[in-house]
Amino acid sequence: MGHGVSAAGKEAFSRILAAELAPSNVRVIGIRPHATVDAPAAGSFTKDLFKQTAAAAGQSVQEFLEGGLAKGTLLKRLPTLSEIAETAAFLASDRVGAMTGTIANLSGGALVD
Repeated sequence: MGHGVSAAGKEAFSRILAAELAPSNVRVIGIRPHATVDAPAAGSFTKDLFKQTAAAAGQSVQEFLEGGLAKGTLLKRLPTLSEIAETAAFLASDRVGAMTGTIANLSGGALVD
């Protein structure tokens, strides 16, 4: 529940920031991924974050991500670091120069955030 409130606050902040920075031609776009499936292998803190929950379910962190969390998305999979990085590069490009004050949802269609 706390994560949902936090996400809503960050989204509201990005919209307000976009409004304040628009006169300076600065765009603000947030990115909202869900848990990232390959982040623990890359050394992310999420390995420690999910360790206790995964252990309680009798799973490794990777099994928890690929099975448990991924099943809670419409696409039944989680985003990868590469997908998030490529999206960030695209959003920073001139190809989406008219976009600001919004959030790019990379959650795979997470039903509960």
